[in-house]
Amino acid sequence: MFKKKMLRQLPKFGQPLVLMMVVLILVLVPRKIVSDHTRLIWRGELTRASLSDLVSLIEHHPNQYNVIQFRNSPGASASAGTIIDQVEQLIQNYHLGTEARGACASACASVFLLGENRTLFPGVRGEPTYLMLHATRQNTTREVDYGYTEKVHRKIAARSEGKFPLALLDRIFDDKKGTADGELYIFRDPRPSTLGPQHVFVCASAVYAILDTCEPVRGISPSDLGIDIAN
Repeated sequence: MFKKKMLRQLPKFGQPLVLMMVVLILVLVPRKIVSDHTRLIWRGELTRASLSDLVSLIEHHPNQYNVIQFRNSPGASASAGTIIDQVEQLIQNYHLGTEARGACASACASVFLLGENRTLFPGVRGEPTYLMLHATRQNTTREVDYGYTEKVHRKIAARSEGKFPLALLDRIFDDKKGTADGELYIFRDPRPSTLGPQHVFVCASAVYAILDTCEPVRGISPSDLGIDIAN
């Protein structure tokens, strides 16, 4: 009899514990998409799941948000072209600007540069803020998709009203191995180089931020490319 009473009582004590655990999980596990009044903050990798969350927030509050801020994003490990196209459509439909804090690489950089206005902020923890562009590859073969990459480049140049020249964007194809593994870096704050402090660097192979092996581009700042700087 005593055991039966205990068993019947367990759910009553267990429910508050379960609710507490759910609350702790929601608090401790960081969400990819969070909102800050008129700003949507997209943290980390760009995935189709986090894109779905972004779309849901915008569609449920169509007049609330006017900017997407990317924070320390390596880009998309899968479906990069699909994510770029869908975010571009959101930008056009809802007239969204873009911001970046920390690294914004690969698909993140492409989407950032398609914003109606584009702004680089300091890193959240003092880390450098920069964009890194490289060629888009096909999902199945992993071969460079020249046609799609060039189409995105034309859109970026158009969005900047010609300030971001195609000749500079296409420098990502100028790699030494002939595999289009070049990278283009744009830093919010100038970095040391053989030409003195510079903002823009072209890398002839996929070195990912080892700037000593990259070619500095003299005298080009983010503002020259149609990108704003803010604190």
